[in-house]
Amino acid sequence: MDRGKKPNKFIVSTNNRIYMDLKDVIREHALPFLPAKSLSRFQGVCRDWKLQISTPLFAHNQSLSFHAFSGLFCQSPGDPPSFFSIDPESYGVPDPSLKFWPDPVDIRASSNGLLCCQGWRDRAYYICNPVTKLWKKLPEPNGDHGSNLAVVLVFEPSLLNFVAEYKLICAFPSADFDNASEFEIYSSIEGCWKISGEICFADRKLLPRSGVHVNGVVYCNARTWVEKDRFHLDNTVLREVAVDQAEVVYAGDNLVVVQSGGKIFYCDMKTKKTAFLCNAADFATRCVPYVNSLVYI
Repeated sequence: MDRGKKPNKFIVSTNNRIYMDLKDVIREHALPFLPAKSLSRFQGVCRDWKLQISTPLFAHNQSLSFHAFSGLFCQSPGDPPSFFSIDPESYGVPDPSLKFWPDPVDIRASSNGLLCCQGWRDRAYYICNPVTKLWKKLPEPNGDHGSNLAVVLVFEPSLLNFVAEYKLICAFPSADFDNASEFEIYSSIEGCWKISGEICFADRKLLPRSGVHVNGVVYCNARTWVEKDRFHLDNTVLREVAVDQAEVVYAGDNLVVVQSGGKIFYCDMKTKKTAFLCNAADFATRCVPYVNSLVYI
């Protein structure tokens, strides 16, 4: 009876509006939660997506929304860095060796998409985003940090700050007092270094190349940690690796990344599965966790 009737224009129009609304929702509210490498590929989906992803506002929203562990920058003394990801199809940077710098650098620290590096020749500190290849050279510090220092980069994305505001905390052995550590802090807001009046006199010696920022506190000594939990690695994957000598290089996002026997593994705390990530030359290899972010410097 109804075969000869024309389609209801109102229904067609309504369905079309629903489709368009869903497309806009994905573009506006789903894309910012994706890593930078995936977003680079998705710029080829359509012109609207390319324009959306390439705006400074989108980069700001992505840095606020995406904080997942993306992989490790690993670097042995005297060698350029390399990047290893738990999902190479989704996470990555265009130049893992950081060759876009005029001077070779050592990676010192990382925080929410930003890297802190130090030049081999000038020993200057640099802050960069390896995705955008944008970098900034910091002023020369006031103190002599030497080579046995601990460096922590603190960057917490803020809704109101379109340009990254960060602090670099350097702990180094005191030149004036034995068995003491001093601290110098660079603030991007103030644009200068300040030596802290605090000097640490303790039996807890500074661990070079250490340092982590957790819940507003910077730790530069492993002995300040309190055991919260224990986990077991899958021996079928580790095989002959000395599990009791494993060193944790990252813990978070339900992942634990460990280095042992010249190899690096990661354990999924939900599935209890352990998988191989990459080879590390030795325990001198510096492993820095990284978040694949579009944060603008």
